[in-house]
Amino acid sequence: MKKDRLLLVISSIILLLSGCSNTKAERETTEDFSKKYVEEIKMSAKTVTDEQLQNDEIPFHTIIYLEGIISKSDQKSQVLEKGDRFLLQTEKSSYMIFNDQDRPLRVGEAIRVYGEYQGFLKGILIEKEKTIG
Repeated sequence: MKKDRLLLVISSIILLLSGCSNTKAERETTEDFSKKYVEEIKMSAKTVTDEQLQNDEIPFHTIIYLEGIISKSDQKSQVLEKGDRFLLQTEKSSYMIFNDQDRPLRVGEAIRVYGEYQGFLKGILIEKEKTIG
């Protein structure tokens, strides 16, 4: 009985340790996937005008991008986190954006938002002005 218990404990430790490995190859694969995902989003995003958005000419679930300045947040803080909503001020209008990415943003920053149009824009990739290009 003690032998069975010891074998079970040793097997559990081995499984636990083998599940924790994070090799360089795994990290590189993840980074490559992330880069490909970002490029795919950028390439598939449609350029839209304020007029098209104002006239409801954009079909729901279309991947689009907008550029502008974060003018207001639904939080009291000036720092935006994942799950926060904010207004993006473009040249002619303001649009509701749902922040669906992990990078922190601040009210007043110039950004480019790539995302899925749902009557608002679900921002799945948001680039700050200094990283746009």
